[in-house]
Amino acid sequence: MAHAKWAKTDLDSYRQMTDPEVDRLVAALLPKQGSESIGRLGYNAMLMLADKLLETPELAMLDDSRLSRQLQQMPEDLRDYFDPMEAPDWVDVDKLKLGAQLWQNNTLVMLVTLYSASLPACYLMKNGIPALYKSEKLRDQQYIFQRIYETGLMLTETMGKDGIKVIPDSDFSDDKLYLQALQNLDAEGHWKLRGHCLCRPAATPSADIDTRRIEQEIQRLRGQAKRYIWGKGYIAAKKVRFLHASMRFLLNSPASCPPCGNMQNPESLFEVMSHRDSPWDNNKYGAPINQEDLAYPAHLWTAAAARIAALGFANQPGTTAGISASLAVDRSYHGRA
Repeated sequence: MAHAKWAKTDLDSYRQMTDPEVDRLVAALLPKQGSESIGRLGYNAMLMLADKLLETPELAMLDDSRLSRQLQQMPEDLRDYFDPMEAPDWVDVDKLKLGAQLWQNNTLVMLVTLYSASLPACYLMKNGIPALYKSEKLRDQQYIFQRIYETGLMLTETMGKDGIKVIPDSDFSDDKLYLQALQNLDAEGHWKLRGHCLCRPAATPSADIDTRRIEQEIQRLRGQAKRYIWGKGYIAAKKVRFLHASMRFLLNSPASCPPCGNMQNPESLFEVMSHRDSPWDNNKYGAPINQEDLAYPAHLWTAAAARIAALGFANQPGTTAGISASLAVDRSYHGRA
């Protein structure tokens, strides 16, 4: 009997759960109608921008760079789509670093294992894989090779050093924090900031304040610094979320986008999906690319077992801590990171 945590009824509920945040974004922008629509050309431009961000994310910080100008030409909801996000509390920086190190030390073994065991296992999902068939991505060999290549790029971007990293926020206004702390601890001193000097213009020239109390007050005022997720792996994850949401929209609402391109020789997924005339059967398969299906090929299960077995057979020093850390990188990638 299945444990209550993994009861079939619970898993079935996840078959109707998708990615509401990005789904709403795509539904508002993808159909070619309205002033904020991006249509097919905007969709392709969005993906190209994501690829450019993966190469040189720094260009997005420069107002006069071509990449930044192209990003600013996108609808408002898309302009900040790739901005860093606040890191959940469970993101462990040490595990992210250890997971990346495990990947660097065992890249060849892991790649062979993921391609020969994990990826093929993903194609055994009877209710999940039809969505991929509908996209025509398995129609001929060129798409199969392309998918393998794209998977390799995603792995490199995610698992490489600093592929997914946590950036702590910093407060550089230390003078103002010191001033506020002194004013709180010595209200009669009427402390002022003159240039970079803290002055006490009150009648008495000094106050007997313990430096430890000042430091404690500064820490209290500063509070817990926020942390943000960034890196090539993060950008890759946001791109994949956008692709998945686009595919869900086109499968569920084929009439929303008029047919475009040549169905016999399509140049993009958008062109393939635009020629569909019947919606996806949610009752039979669940929502396309739902959370249960994502948990399986997201390397949370197939790759976990594959990596542990591979490192064991190859007699590699992949410790339990290393495997756990490697899965922490996966969770950061797929857990809305």
